[in-house]
Amino acid sequence: MERVKLLYLFICIPFVLLSQTKQVDIEHVNDLFRKSDAYMFKDDLKSLEYAKEASLLAEKLNDPKLTAKSYLILARGLNYMRIYDKSLLYLDKGLKFSIVKDDVILYQHFKEFKADNFGKLGLFDQELNEYFDILKTIPKQDTRDFKQLDSRINARIAYNYYNQKKYKVALIYINKALKVQEDLSKVEKTSELYNIYQVKGEICLQSKKKDSAYYYFQKAYKIIRKGIEYEYMSLKSFGDYYKTIGDTNKAIDYYIKALEDIKAFEVRDFDYTSEISKNLSELYAIKGNEKGQKLYMEEYKKAIEEGQNLKRKDLQAAVNLILSNQKEELAKENKKNYYWILLMAGIIILFIAVLMLERRIKSRKLQHVEKKALQKEQMFIREKEELTVRYEEDTKKMEKMVNESFEEVFTLAKNNSPGFFIRFQEVYPEVVSELLAKDCKLRVSELRLCAYFFLGFTTKDIALYTFRSINTVRNRRQNLRIKLNIPAEEDLDLWFKNLSKK
Repeated sequence: MERVKLLYLFICIPFVLLSQTKQVDIEHVNDLFRKSDAYMFKDDLKSLEYAKEASLLAEKLNDPKLTAKSYLILARGLNYMRIYDKSLLYLDKGLKFSIVKDDVILYQHFKEFKADNFGKLGLFDQELNEYFDILKTIPKQDTRDFKQLDSRINARIAYNYYNQKKYKVALIYINKALKVQEDLSKVEKTSELYNIYQVKGEICLQSKKKDSAYYYFQKAYKIIRKGIEYEYMSLKSFGDYYKTIGDTNKAIDYYIKALEDIKAFEVRDFDYTSEISKNLSELYAIKGNEKGQKLYMEEYKKAIEEGQNLKRKDLQAAVNLILSNQKEELAKENKKNYYWILLMAGIIILFIAVLMLERRIKSRKLQHVEKKALQKEQMFIREKEELTVRYEEDTKKMEKMVNESFEEVFTLAKNNSPGFFIRFQEVYPEVVSELLAKDCKLRVSELRLCAYFFLGFTTKDIALYTFRSINTVRNRRQNLRIKLNIPAEEDLDLWFKNLSKK
C-alpha cells in the first residue's frame, strides 16, 4: 500500500509542477501586456519589445485568447511606429482565431485598428468602410462596453472626415460620439471624453466656429489630472485658437507652455514639437522678434531631424525584432527542455532508488526498466537532433527569402501593385526619409511616383505600368521637381539615384 502511495506521489509531482508553471507563465504574459501599455507613447520600441515577448510566450502556451490579444497589441505598436504592413499582417493573423470572432469586443478592436491602418495609409474610403461595418455589427445591447465602442467609432469617422476637410459631416458624427460619452460620464467619467472634446474643438476651429472651439478645448482641459497627465495637446490647441483669432502674445504663451510640458513629461512626440516650434517661429516673425524667430526655427529643424532619426532607428529595430533570429528562441527552448530533462531524470532516479530500498526487485525487471528509460532518452535526443536539422533548413530558406525580397520591389512596381510602396519603404527606408526631409508634406501618391523614378523607370514606363497618360506623368514629374527644389539644369533621374548615397 505504501509503495502504491509513493508511486502516485511521484507521478503527480510533474503534472502539479507543470500546472503551476503554466499559471506563472500566463501571469507573466499579462504583466508584459501591462508593461507594453506603460511604455506606449513614451518609448514605442520598448513597448513593442514587451508585446513581442508576450506573443512568443502566449504562442508557446498555446493559449488562443492570449495569443490573439498579443497580436492586437503588436499591431497597435507597429501602427504607432508607422509600420503599417506588418501591423495589418498581425491583425489578419489575429482575425483568423475563432475565439476572436466569438468575442464581439475583441473582434471590433481588431477591425478598428485595421481601419486605422487604412486611414494612415491615406485609404480613407477603406477606413470608412471598416468603421461602418463595425457600427452595423455592434449588438443593440444597452451595455457600457458597447456604448463606448459605438461612441469611439463615431468619433473615428468624424476624424476621418476632418482629415478630408469635410467639416460639416465631421460635426454630425462627433456630436453622436459626444452625446454617448456625456451620458456615460454621468455615471462614471470616461477616458475617451477628453479626446472627443479635443476633436470637436479642432473641427469647430476649422469650421470658423471659434467660440465653440474654445468652449470644447476648455472642457477637455478641465478633465486632465494636473501634474499626473500631460497637458501639451490641450495647450497646443489653445495656442492654435489664439493664433487663429490673432492674439499673438497668448498664442506664444500657450505654445511655450506646451513645449515645457512635453519636456517635463519626457514625451517623444516630435510631430507636436516640430509643429509647435514652427508656429512659434512664425509668430515671432509677425512680432518682428528676429531672435525668437531664429531660435524656434532651429528648434523646428532639430525636432524634424531627431524625429526622422528616431523613426529610422526604431523602424530598423522593429523590423529586426519582428524578424528576430530564431536561433535565440530555439536556444531558450532547448535550455528549458534541458532543465525539464534533468528534473524528470532526477525523479526517475529517485523513484528507482526508493523502490530498491523498499523491496529487492529482480535483476531482470530492473534491467527492463532501465532499458525502457534509456530508449526514451535516446528517442528524445533523436527527435531533438531532427528538430535542430529542420530548424537549420528553415533558417537557410528564410535567409534566401530575405535576399529575394529586395528584388521583389521591381516586380511589384511593374505590376502597379498596391503593396509596391509599402515594400519599397522596407527596402529603401533611407530614400523615403531623404524625400520627407526635403518636403515633409509629400503625399503618398507623390512618394510612390518618386519610388518609380528612383528605380529607373522612364516617364513612358511609368505611364504604361500605372495606366496614366504620358502627359500626366510628365506634369507630375515637373511638379515634383518644383516641390523638391531640383534645379532645371540637373538631371532628375540622376538626382533620384543619388538619394541612396547621401
